[in-house]
Amino acid sequence: MVANLVAGSFSMLAFLYRINPGRMHATTLIIIAAPALFPYLVAAAFSWQVMTPNRVRLALYLLVLLGGTVFGVLATTGALGRLSGFALLGVYGAQLVVYVLAGAVLSDGTSSRNGVGKR
Repeated sequence: MVANLVAGSFSMLAFLYRINPGRMHATTLIIIAAPALFPYLVAAAFSWQVMTPNRVRLALYLLVLLGGTVFGVLATTGALGRLSGFALLGVYGAQLVVYVLAGAVLSDGTSSRNGVGKR
């Protein structure tokens, strides 16, 4: 969940760099950057429910998260070519799907809801 927060922060900063908001209140900046943060917030909530003690699976999930973040930041900043707003929303949507699927595939069937795991 911390990794999602860190990765989401990088994505938010890249998004704010793209739109160059100038001087705004922090709450306004977070609302403006919501499209960039949304995949990470949903993935954090989902991955919290399917956390696994298996370090290999956790490492693979973190690699997927890192790769998606790098791709998203590159797409947002224009390093992969200038994208329209709708194309950028598509990138964020694809990130959301990939992160949730990676969490589901890499989970080992345990659930940490309410702090109680089940097998």
